[in-house]
Amino acid sequence: PPSAYPTEFPTSAPTRSYDQNIVTGSMEDLTLGGTTTFSYGYIFNIRTRSNSGVVLVNGLDFYTESTTDERFELWSRADSFKDHKGNYNGWDKIASGTLKGRGIGRYTPIPEEMFEPVSISGNG
Repeated sequence: PPSAYPTEFPTSAPTRSYDQNIVTGSMEDLTLGGTTTFSYGYIFNIRTRSNSGVVLVNGLDFYTESTTDERFELWSRADSFKDHKGNYNGWDKIASGTLKGRGIGRYTPIPEEMFEPVSISGNG
């Protein structure tokens, strides 16, 4: 467990195990019947650890090479994206608008006023 006081020097990394389980959409996930869904973004699941509490996601940055105005949409759903592609049933739009991209090597943040926070249930 973490100590109540910081150490004088950094400890070896990491001091606790870091479990991650990432599931992302494949090219097949982003197509329907061999035609694209016109999605130029990413699709992925986020899950908490089995012993964690609720996690609140209150912002997101995205990467674009562009330094011009770019339209964006960010969608969320309470369960897995699997078997829920190609329609809007069960999806909630949590952010959308137009932002000026920050270009190569820089993330473009979605301003807080454009983002609807989403909670991820605890306990995996």
